[in-house]
Amino acid sequence: SAAEQAVTESGGAAEVTGADPSVAPGVAFAYHFNFRLPDDKVSLAQDAHIAACARLGQRRCQVTGLAFEKQEDGPVSGRITFLLEPLAARAFTRDAVDAVQRQDGELVNSQVNGEELAKGIESSQSNSAQMGGDLARIEARLRQPGLGDRERMELQSQAARLRGDMSDAEQQRGAEEDRLASTPVEFVYAGNTGIAGFDSSRPFASALGASSSSFGTAAATVLMLVGYALPWALMLGGVVLLWRFVRRRLLNQAVPATVPTGD
Repeated sequence: SAAEQAVTESGGAAEVTGADPSVAPGVAFAYHFNFRLPDDKVSLAQDAHIAACARLGQRRCQVTGLAFEKQEDGPVSGRITFLLEPLAARAFTRDAVDAVQRQDGELVNSQVNGEELAKGIESSQSNSAQMGGDLARIEARLRQPGLGDRERMELQSQAARLRGDMSDAEQQRGAEEDRLASTPVEFVYAGNTGIAGFDSSRPFASALGASSSSFGTAAATVLMLVGYALPWALMLGGVVLLWRFVRRRLLNQAVPATVPTGD
């Protein structure tokens, strides 16, 4: 459907049908792209994407979040979130894929989710208009003379409930209209460094580091096991020595002494 699309091919947003607001009016879209590229190119790709946003201008594109992390001899990762004008989002993400490919990277997967909001907004406007008419009739009734106290209190309570419902509906409508007016875009970056800090660009150093790390982990595990087993081994050894001592004493007492005799 036009409201929800996902694509994993390298074409990215260019191949996502229905992501263009002009063919899906009233749908609020949200983009999520995962990129993989060499470790030393992650920050360059981020810079290129931020520069592309800046060229669109603050009214059409804003950076709402930025993260970059490099672990020691481990993977490099990054993240950027944008808020874009809906008509600019599709072209922006398509160009972003091209920028990553120019940095020897690739698009791992992309997802464009959408939610149809126009019908809900129209329904909310209709309900608010109906509630406004009911409120006008109640207020007109309250202005009439000769109302009893009980009826007046009931009408005032109904008017208060209607004003609250109208205010809540207006706030919800405003939030949905804001979602239609802007499109969130998230880029997640991962370096080529893989599990256990293996970097394909420097395989020997990474393998040595992985071996050292593995040896250290194994040594720590052995020491931990020794620490757990040593008290029990000492206690068992003490019990064995005590049993041997007691057994020797018992055997010595059971054998009668031999008295030498003369000829």
